[in-house]
Amino acid sequence: METSPEDLTVLRAFLAKLIVTAKTDELLDIVLALVARLMRNEAKLTGRLAALLRGHAGGGTERFGSAQLLLWKDALDEAAAEEEEKEKEKEEEEAKPEAEPEPKVKPKRLKLPASLPHRTVKLPVEPNLRICSLCGANKVCIGHESSEVLELHPAHFEVIVYERERLACPEACPESVVVAPAVVKPLDGGIPGPGLLADIVIRKAIDHTPINRILGIYRRLGVDLPEGTVYGWWDQVGDKLRPLAEAIWTMVLGSHLAQADDTGLRVLDTDTPAGSRRGHMWGILGDGRWARYRFTPTWKGDEMAAFLGARSGWLQGDGYAGYEQLYRKQYPCIEVGCWCHARRYFVKAEDGGDKRARRPLAIIGELFAVEKEAKGLPHEERLALRQARSRPILDRLWKCFDSLGPTTTPKSPLGKAHTYLTNQRRALERFLEDGRLPLENNACELLMRHVAVGRKNWLHCGSDKGAERLADIYTVLVTAKLQGADLAKGLAFVFEQLGRRAYTVEEARELLPDRWPKAQSDFGRAPPEAVHPPPPTAAEIAPSA
Repeated sequence: METSPEDLTVLRAFLAKLIVTAKTDELLDIVLALVARLMRNEAKLTGRLAALLRGHAGGGTERFGSAQLLLWKDALDEAAAEEEEKEKEKEEEEAKPEAEPEPKVKPKRLKLPASLPHRTVKLPVEPNLRICSLCGANKVCIGHESSEVLELHPAHFEVIVYERERLACPEACPESVVVAPAVVKPLDGGIPGPGLLADIVIRKAIDHTPINRILGIYRRLGVDLPEGTVYGWWDQVGDKLRPLAEAIWTMVLGSHLAQADDTGLRVLDTDTPAGSRRGHMWGILGDGRWARYRFTPTWKGDEMAAFLGARSGWLQGDGYAGYEQLYRKQYPCIEVGCWCHARRYFVKAEDGGDKRARRPLAIIGELFAVEKEAKGLPHEERLALRQARSRPILDRLWKCFDSLGPTTTPKSPLGKAHTYLTNQRRALERFLEDGRLPLENNACELLMRHVAVGRKNWLHCGSDKGAERLADIYTVLVTAKLQGADLAKGLAFVFEQLGRRAYTVEEARELLPDRWPKAQSDFGRAPPEAVHPPPPTAAEIAPSA
């Protein structure tokens, strides 16, 4: 609401009256309250402007300089001093004698994988050059000069016709006719083969391509499939993969560390005025290898606790209040904090122009520097390094943090950072208790990118049941990606096996991605044979009696 000149006149008269009546204490209280309100509003507006500019400049990076937003004189003086220092360094650099230019490094030719099929094309010398012009003798081959071209052949469809042999007795004996067994199909009565189903699932769930666009690709390859039919295949695939998803969930629950995150997901609902409503997709990562997605119609903590309450042990999250009930059960989860979430609050405060956030940010950066040094160490050595190096850093951070408390207002950006760290202080120290606990929850947040990128393309799910199927499909495919499995070969094999019979959750463990063939991960180097084991046979994969 704008302040009119009449309002300012009334305020001026009121303050003047306080001066005349010598009510200086009341006058100071009013002035200080007005100044505090102006500072809070300025911090909020500056923070919002920083967030908008950060998003416009490239989508959410935290490395956005707050100097662009600071309009106070001391900030301008600081920027001018830095510019003058840079000019001096430039002049000193120009005054130095020119160094000899470094020799250009010839770029190495890209080495193509030896695992790709190779075809050799012979290019003979022209006939008029095959005879020596001096003596007339026929020239002989003394070698070849070779070069490589990487070519791509478009995918193609193939119709496989299964002809089942029928036999009958020549004497026309009754009931003598026999027929070869029918071929096993992934979907009862359907025409898609395992490879086609795998391609549809990978394109939509991993490549984030809506089904109508997938069908457009197939039309260019010569096959026009009905959209409704393919949606039916998708639904059946989601139902068939449910036992594998539940088997993966048991692996997540039994992992040493579970990490959790969530994101919104639109679901069609004709009972709502807008025709859709917001649901939530949860991602739970177990030991960095097993990913389970779960869908809930709302963001209520009770719905989340209904499936995550079975977890006992370390649980790392972002401080969501709904997790609190998990830490109060008879066999509670142990809360592990995320330092990236804590850091973001201080980044917002700095973007809002509060210089006091710079010191905590610098100290948090030291914690991550120690983690960089500890990368690759056994967890026992990592824990020892944290106790020796990170513990003193953390003590300095808490000392700096406590000094900010009395000088911040709760609703300011820095006040929100103070509130978050106050509530999460114990959880943020958990990494000092176990060397296998990471500082941040980023690995789990990456799981939610599949949902975030996908919903920009396919926009929404048709129903809660459809969202649950999507969660099951994501569970299997993202887990396979985490374990470096070959998605196309592994899924085709799984669909072939699921077409033979129904699997229980216990039996489905034999079909999990850790048993799939591995994908080509090191481009330019042919992996050893052991990296690409053949898919297990039906006899090998069948559970023991």
